[in-house]
Amino acid sequence: MAVVIASSHCSSRMSSAERMRTPPPADQQGESGVDANETSATGMSFEGTKEAQNFVEDPDFAKSYLSQCKGTIVRRIKADSKALERVDTISNATTREDVMYRPLADLLSDISEDMFDSISSEDRKSLGIAHAIVFIDQHDAPPSHFPVGDPRDKPDLVGAFSDKDVDKTKPKGQKGKVSQKIPYHRLETVVEAKPEHKTGGPQCATYLYRLQQARPDRPGAYGLYVRPKFYQIFYSNPVGIKASEQFPWYNKKGKLNLDALCKYVYSLYDPPKDLFLYDPSVKWVEPLDQALGPPSWTITVGDDVYEGAAIEFIGNAWGRRTTVFRVERDGFPPIIIKEGYVESGRRYEESALLNHAHAPGFLPGVVRVVSAEDVQLDGRTIAFQDPSSQVTKTKRRVVLADTGVDLEHARSVNDLMKTFYDVLEVHRTLARERHVLHRDMSIFNILMYPTHATCVDARWQDCPPLIDDILGEPSRADAPRTPRCLLIDFDHSAKLVENDEATQKDLRHRTGTPMYIARAVAAGQSPLFYAATPYAFRDAKMPLLSAEAKQLYVEAYGEDRYNRYNDVETTCHGGAAPLDRVDEQARPFYHRWEYDAESVFWTMYSVLLRVLPQGSSSEAEATHNALVRAWKSLNDHAIPDDGWTTDSRVDLIQCGLNQFYAPFLPAMHDIATTLHKIALQVIPSYALMPSLPPYEDHLHEAMQRLILDYLVAHRDHDIPLQPGMLRNTGGRVEEGGREHGMFASELRSTTGPKGQAGGVGRSLKKATTQDSVSRPSRKRTAPEHEESSQRAAKKRIQPYRYATATGPHDRRPRKHDPPVLQGQWEWPAEPAGGQPPSDDDAGDDEADA
Repeated sequence: MAVVIASSHCSSRMSSAERMRTPPPADQQGESGVDANETSATGMSFEGTKEAQNFVEDPDFAKSYLSQCKGTIVRRIKADSKALERVDTISNATTREDVMYRPLADLLSDISEDMFDSISSEDRKSLGIAHAIVFIDQHDAPPSHFPVGDPRDKPDLVGAFSDKDVDKTKPKGQKGKVSQKIPYHRLETVVEAKPEHKTGGPQCATYLYRLQQARPDRPGAYGLYVRPKFYQIFYSNPVGIKASEQFPWYNKKGKLNLDALCKYVYSLYDPPKDLFLYDPSVKWVEPLDQALGPPSWTITVGDDVYEGAAIEFIGNAWGRRTTVFRVERDGFPPIIIKEGYVESGRRYEESALLNHAHAPGFLPGVVRVVSAEDVQLDGRTIAFQDPSSQVTKTKRRVVLADTGVDLEHARSVNDLMKTFYDVLEVHRTLARERHVLHRDMSIFNILMYPTHATCVDARWQDCPPLIDDILGEPSRADAPRTPRCLLIDFDHSAKLVENDEATQKDLRHRTGTPMYIARAVAAGQSPLFYAATPYAFRDAKMPLLSAEAKQLYVEAYGEDRYNRYNDVETTCHGGAAPLDRVDEQARPFYHRWEYDAESVFWTMYSVLLRVLPQGSSSEAEATHNALVRAWKSLNDHAIPDDGWTTDSRVDLIQCGLNQFYAPFLPAMHDIATTLHKIALQVIPSYALMPSLPPYEDHLHEAMQRLILDYLVAHRDHDIPLQPGMLRNTGGRVEEGGREHGMFASELRSTTGPKGQAGGVGRSLKKATTQDSVSRPSRKRTAPEHEESSQRAAKKRIQPYRYATATGPHDRRPRKHDPPVLQGQWEWPAEPAGGQPPSDDDAGDDEADA
């Protein structure tokens, strides 16, 4: 029996900044968006921009990417005097593109109607189409309801299935404007027109990129680029963007050349079999009382149906194209659904690795999988193959049981440091006891204030004391733990198998997110120069704890663990430090545990650099300028194609304390001092030591000791923060933002890369200028909840492409009791590890849901 999980909030959307969310995974180099990690779309990612501008024309495009339509219909269209008149108008528009809009829209709409009429009613039913596609001039109005962010793209024409709501938007008169924007979830295709002296191919490709980000139900999409002398057809899918040759409007005999144009329109209805233009397991749903309103999504995973899902994060449309959905439920934690296109034949798959990690017993702090599947259409797996590389990408969907909050929504510095302590403890336990190495630690993949679903048959095993156990009363080793963190996105993780050649090969691959990736992983070799000198190792002796911190540590872990990692005079982290500078690589590169610990450091640095203490109203110009320079150093870091290049982040850590302080606010100098001590532990190239540290988690231990010392010393001197408020790393605040001196409210909406989501959902390149203010939410009373549940059942459901048989008025309110998924999950009403923050401290139910 199918489990239907419905959201009672699906008739009204909250601001993304008000919700806990599971951030997105990060793409590895080569599949990446901005900074080689997926970003939500405040701006097109660097990789997407480059591909849009450098698309290659395929001479076999029509054969490979377009369906054949009936020749009799094509001949009738070419013989139509109206078609000839419209093409003449288009071909004569040499200097002004606006005169092309109306005749082009009419030409395409007429062709579309003819193609729709040529499809039998039986075939329409099997194709899931109910109406013809109409082309609408919308050049002055960007499509509405982009899932995250506001890209402000304005395709000249858009194609959408015709119904009474869409038809109302058509411009009236030759210079009329659309009465209402067509939303992204209604777009089937986009068209860009340019006069003779301008180029619009990259622009059309960019619009397709956006369309695919906004429509998880469209694995592939077509676009059209028109100039007075020719037209060109585009096809986009997760493998990339494909373009046809440029088809002249007239053939050599002066006759209309519309064959390819007709095939393009027909393919919108009936694409070639292996192109997968639509995915019927995802359907949009509009509010019944708001035509063309913001959609929620209904997602089918196996026998389970999830209603009222909201998109939290969208990734690189020409990469892994990760989309993260969130299903809210009153009184229970949300459900997270993550889907993307993963390379087939990969040695490790995320859900399998997570199940392996939890098999001996639940490891708190690591996300768990409810279910996972390869998405299919009519019994065929939705997959695309890149003809040039022969790489196949398969659509994969995973339902996750646990959620959390972005690090930048921390309520205090101590909360952050407790989270980072647990991150390091969970990570080293995961590698040591469960033999899984994450390999992509970043702000996108670390959450705080986690909400864990309760597993009915949970077994607690191999879980060490966490920070709350240390600062409070140490718990029994087999007792349930309450972690402060949640690790997510194991797409690039590896299973550690001793003496296994395949494992060693996996660990030699470079993967990570450039802002946070370890220096050695970015370069594929250990850092030289200062990091390989005796001075670097001299400053990196294993830290000794203060008396109080040591007592707490020993009570939790025992004296043996403390002594095991301590140094003697001639060692550094237990290994032999070099006596002279090392100038060559003594060992081949592989991904060491300490590299993930370094990524945690860069995440810690970037978060503490930007969070905003309560009471902050302005900052000195010198401090702000230092912040801008520091953020640029982080943001500019890129993974080189091959070999060592200067790492833009090195000067941030290889400096004295006063210089290290420079970009931090005065209120943050105490934590900056601890961060500087941690940086000294991170700097050395431990892989170049004559004898290596005996324990792979040596850097974890050093960082955790310094964090514990800070927390013990600052138990009563915490720094309260403004959750979601970030220092402005640019010089300006866009419309919709607020300034506080040089601060800007950068409440991070899930706009993309990890954002992410999302998870993190935002673009690091654009975060400094894409500021937003969250919409206030309100607490629902019991009667309101009952009414909203009934309203949620009355939706405009997607009437095209495999819509459900029952109409919107036939649906009945569903009971919102949480299911016990797969017989093993229960859902607690309250999150573990502390309450997530809301925009006000009054405890808003919607914000904390």
